[in-house]
Formats: sequence, structure tokens, C-alpha cells
Amino acid sequence: MSRLATVLYIAPSPVLSGVAVSNIVRFEQKGLISLKNLIGIAMALGYTSELRHIFGQPKYSTMDELLQIRKNTGKKKAHRI
Repeated sequence: MSRLATVLYIAPSPVLSGVAVSNIVRFEQKGLISLKNLIGIAMALGYTSELRHIFGQPKYSTMDELLQIRKNTGKKKAHRI
């Protein structure tokens, strides 16, 4: 997508999302954005269902499952020679 097309595509989002243009430019150029601003832009552009999908289902249903997952994902150290 060309820069002009990107500007035309994102131009309404500062008004609708409340995200400053400088934050949008920083996101475009460096890929850096706060979660709050990302959600604001996504909502302004109509991507709410995609956000729900990303943050949808947890990988566990009880605290015991979470504790077991954390226990099983321990890092193993390599032995030095």
C-alpha cells in the first residue's frame, strides 16, 4: 500500500478513535503503539471482531491449570563445556 493510500485509509481514525496523528505515524513507521491506541484504531476501522478473536479464549480454565502450565514451561539451562 502506498503512503498516500495509507494516509487516506487511516485519516478518519484520529477523529473517530481519539488517537493522536503522531501516534498513528509512529505506529506506521516504527510499529510501536500502546494497547489502548491499537484498540482505538481497530474500533474506528471496524476490526472489533478480530480483536475479540485475538483476546478470545484463555489457554486454561482454572488456576490449577495455569499453575501446571507455568510449572511445565520452566526453562532448562544448557551445561557449559
